[in-house]
Amino acid sequence: MNREIIISCNVLTMDKFIKCLVKDKKKCLVIEGEFTDQEIEDVWSDIFMDYLELFNSNKTKLLAKLTNDIRINEAKLDILNICIMVLSQKNEVISDESYNTCFEILRKYGYKYDFDKVDTEKRLIDLRSVSNTAKMAMINLKRDRMNRNKMLEEKHNKALCESDFGKIFLNLNVRLKCGFKITPQNTTVSEYCSMIKMISNG
Repeated sequence: MNREIIISCNVLTMDKFIKCLVKDKKKCLVIEGEFTDQEIEDVWSDIFMDYLELFNSNKTKLLAKLTNDIRINEAKLDILNICIMVLSQKNEVISDESYNTCFEILRKYGYKYDFDKVDTEKRLIDLRSVSNTAKMAMINLKRDRMNRNKMLEEKHNKALCESDFGKIFLNLNVRLKCGFKITPQNTTVSEYCSMIKMISNG
């Protein structure tokens, strides 16, 4: 079965965006096929982040940086934990390839220990230091996630209601005079943000 869902502000029209934002009807993003609620929520989260970036405010830039940092640090922690798990095994269990790969990864992330392959006890002591650092990084990551969620919640709480969008589109038609009626149905999120910027800068 084919599955297709809108993932871009360049494609998503404002009528559907308003349904997601104001009425919480995020299933309108689905074009074809079955998607879990979590999959739809993840897509909407990315779209909403793109929408915020298009406005390019200082808070939006901070939110985008925070989101990017979280993704980078999540990936870093995942790979660090895998390396710790691999190198915690007895030396006869670890293949040369696995050892060398993990050794290089940990070196790349700034851990300058020898990670002795023969002396398991020494290696485990060094790995405990890496593990403690990783735990501190996890605490920081949780804090960043909490800050990001708080910022997103603030943005959602300040979200415009449907009648506010109606007034904005009325204003766009009066100010821009494009030769055709600008409606939520014929305007993508990207186009909408560009028009708002045009009016703000004009």
